[in-house]
Amino acid sequence: MWGQSLSLLLSQFTPLFLCSIINFTYIRFQKSEKVIYTSAIFSIAVLVSLGSALIAIFIKVFKLSKSLNDKTIKEFNGKFFKLTEGLKFAKNGLVYYWKPMTLLRWVFTLLILLFLNEYPTL
Repeated sequence: MWGQSLSLLLSQFTPLFLCSIINFTYIRFQKSEKVIYTSAIFSIAVLVSLGSALIAIFIKVFKLSKSLNDKTIKEFNGKFFKLTEGLKFAKNGLVYYWKPMTLLRWVFTLLILLFLNEYPTL
């Protein structure tokens, strides 16, 4: 169960974040249409759920790195194999931060692209 959910999150994190942040930044509340308010609510819900999922992944990886032994590593790889798929096994625990850090890098990249597009000389 965790593998499929995590796979969906990892593959669709960037497009969902991009769509919701674009939608949220270009919403104008001048008209009192239900569609605009529904769109804003869904954008906020997606942003909150993606942010909380990213925080939850970092917390889970941090708890793993505190207690690194063969049993916890095998248990973690069994449940969350999508986080370590394609990465070499390491005892120091930094390899488990690779995919969450990639997602965080995409968040910062998208925020910079969206909010600093009016300041090209910065």
